[in-house]
Amino acid sequence: MAPIAKPKYQLQKTFLREWRRISGISQKDAAVELNISRPLLSQIENAKSPYTQRLIERAAQVYGCTPTEILRGPKHPIDIDLLFRTIVVIEESILRNGLAKKTTSIQKAHSIIELFKLASNNDNRPPTPEEADELLKRSVE
Repeated sequence: MAPIAKPKYQLQKTFLREWRRISGISQKDAAVELNISRPLLSQIENAKSPYTQRLIERAAQVYGCTPTEILRGPKHPIDIDLLFRTIVVIEESILRNGLAKKTTSIQKAHSIIELFKLASNNDNRPPTPEEADELLKRSVE
């Protein structure tokens, strides 16, 4: 009789990557703190390798959250990398278009939020310089 193939078990998603990014810790530094290799941390963050209770508890200590939050995620999860890229694109657009003296903090914040929303609704594709230029020109007018 042929062996019966077991269905592949889908690993549960964790929010290790999100909490690491919120904490501002690089993957390399986090791996050192968690006493695992960087490739293994990457696999765990991508639900390609299982995690242990001990790893979740240590990660919570390192990232300044609880083990439950590692498994459930931040209350308001956002893509920190996408937000950072959006801010950079807006800042570069302000400089490139000579708008530093014409742009108020409120206009800049509004532009960042609008461009971040656009990027978030666009498969988290980072905003282009052209999108930032267009948005800023409209907000300054």
